[in-house]
Amino acid sequence: MGDIMDIVEPYTDALNGSDDLFGMTGLRGTKTGLPVYIWVSHNGGAKHDVRIKVSDTHRYNPDGETIIGLRPEFHIIHGEMDRKVETLVRRWAELNMDALIALWDEDIDHEGFEERMVRV
Repeated sequence: MGDIMDIVEPYTDALNGSDDLFGMTGLRGTKTGLPVYIWVSHNGGAKHDVRIKVSDTHRYNPDGETIIGLRPEFHIIHGEMDRKVETLVRRWAELNMDALIALWDEDIDHEGFEERMVRV
């Protein structure tokens, strides 16, 4: 039997025109200007504060991701990434902090986030 992503991935692009999966939207480098894939989400009742997830691939893989907390300041919670990539992701997060927080707080939806998002 295949991985859950083998089943889910063919359908993710059809969900509201995004890669929305379990409340997360995957943002390709063509949208963000980054050399990595960024996953953003609303809080969904999470106990932790606003986070983003970073991966090298468009397939969501919790084992291959870097989790970044954004408050009170940018910090890596889990995983690691190249220092150059980290600098770019940090800049992207700073440029998009208001939109990331609004999405996290469910003041905007994923489509609203993408409309407000700024590329680096």
